[in-house]
Amino acid sequence: MNYFSHYYFDHIRDTELHNVGLLLPDMVRNFLHGKKISPNANHETEENLELLRIGSNQHFLRDKRFHNSAYFKETSQTITQILRPKFIEANIPRDWFAAHVLTEMMIDRVLIRETPKLADGFYQDTTNADSSSIADFLQERNITETHLFLERLARFNQAKYLLQYAHNRAMVYSMNRIFMQTKADGEWSQVQFQILEPVIEEVDFVITSNIINLKNEMA
Repeated sequence: MNYFSHYYFDHIRDTELHNVGLLLPDMVRNFLHGKKISPNANHETEENLELLRIGSNQHFLRDKRFHNSAYFKETSQTITQILRPKFIEANIPRDWFAAHVLTEMMIDRVLIRETPKLADGFYQDTTNADSSSIADFLQERNITETHLFLERLARFNQAKYLLQYAHNRAMVYSMNRIFMQTKADGEWSQVQFQILEPVIEEVDFVITSNIINLKNEMA
């Protein structure tokens, strides 16, 4: 699952640190390449760190449930079939990987479109959560680059990039960045972007038309 989906299904109102904990496993992996946090069964004695631990553990539970869901398996397979001819035309590899990535991002897009006020709450929580507690939590997990992490979290909050998911080009751009970060491919050309952008609307229809099935499975 992507950032907003974790928040949508598992946030607790007025509990910023828990809600940031829901996002931390992905944030650490994306903000500090080569670093990661893992599920942790050891209870924290400090309340703020315990909220972060509970939230991050819930992230892993939700991801496991999502990736084993009928919704994800069926939807990503459908999207692979939609992408395949376009990826062949654009000479881009790993359409199955793109389908996985795009399914998760497009779910965020649809859920944000449905609940714009909740998207505002998402950024309020990631902005207002106590940064010293986040730093302490990461330090306890042997992640020492806390200053860099907090800098990148601040940029994440300022840019509010998830709101750009409403634009088809931003979706293709984000997909390309993930391909580049994972060394699946290089930077795509304008021609490749032009081939891929129209398919986003078709994928949007697939996600929107059966989003209720996801909500039912994740309830």
